Amino acid sequence: MYDNPVLYAQGNAKKEDLDRIEQKFHAKIPKEIREHWLAYNGGYPEKPVFTDKNGNEYSVDLFIPVRNGKKRPMEKTLELLRADDDEDEE
Repeated sequence: MYDNPVLYAQGNAKKEDLDRIEQKFHAKIPKEIREHWLAYNGGYPEKPVFTDKNGNEYSVDLFIPVRNGKKRPMEKTLELLRADDDEDEE
């Protein structure tokens, strides 16, 4: 999938987990991100810079896993980000 290996990935996410996130947060996960999570559930890129097909560079330190055993770090992260965003609006 990448020419930049993803290290320490925690297996792969399940389609049901991604569907639940979309429903819970009323958001559509882009196809490329969905494919990433289905292949790598979290992990760290060997090189922290990715270049897309248009030549744009992106720095990525880690990929948050969708599920880690019974824990759901991605959902918790999204909840915290939404709560923080709500506080900024007040």
